[in-house]
Amino acid sequence: MTAFAAIDAIAATAVDATFGELVRIMPMRTGKYSAGGADPDRQERDLYAILTEDHGLQRTDGDRIGGNFGVNLEAGPIRVSLPKAAFASRADWPREKDRIQALDREGQPIYEIARDPLPDNASRLVLHCTRLKKA
Repeated sequence: MTAFAAIDAIAATAVDATFGELVRIMPMRTGKYSAGGADPDRQERDLYAILTEDHGLQRTDGDRIGGNFGVNLEAGPIRVSLPKAAFASRADWPREKDRIQALDREGQPIYEIARDPLPDNASRLVLHCTRLKKA
């Protein structure tokens, strides 16, 4: 292990301990002609992740003066950051359409991964999600 990797592992542990919350990764399978369901070939797992929701609102009328017919649309990004070290290989990474349940949040909301994870420039995976269930 390089010196950078050792320091990065220490930093990642500190970041997760400070900002992380317990989430459950629920692997899903999708069929070409069906809605799919739980993926029996991959196991659910609980781990600490950093889940951020930006509750930015946008108006459908563009906030124009006199625009009384628009509605507020919640358009903020939802991101989940996971330590890469929690996965043995890239094949174990969460995938698009998998679900993540925030176990420490009130109502335990569920999110769906909108696209395959992107590794950041350090040691984490970033998942872009959509919320499926309101708390």
